[in-house]
Amino acid sequence: MSVSDRVRQIEREIDASIRDLPTWQASRAEVLVDLVRTYRDAVELAFLKALHAETFDGSPEDFGAAFGQENRLRAGSLWALKWASEYCPLVGAPTNRPPRS
Repeated sequence: MSVSDRVRQIEREIDASIRDLPTWQASRAEVLVDLVRTYRDAVELAFLKALHAETFDGSPEDFGAAFGQENRLRAGSLWALKWASEYCPLVGAPTNRPPRS
């Protein structure tokens, strides 16, 4: 089944709106580090929820929900990493973030 010209136009519009987000104005390295750190923290929480469900007689639904959450986090993170790699400049605009520890 082929994709219609209208669908391709909508895809281009979505890509353009994502490309124009201010997030992608920071340096590539800074955004990539932030994305990986955010994913690490979020997946840690999802795995803690799974561990809690398994350890303290949570329902199978609780256990599955934690892994479903991790799956969504992984998929979203992969898209964000792709966009950062494509859209962020090597040297970006200065940010007003506090220094990392």
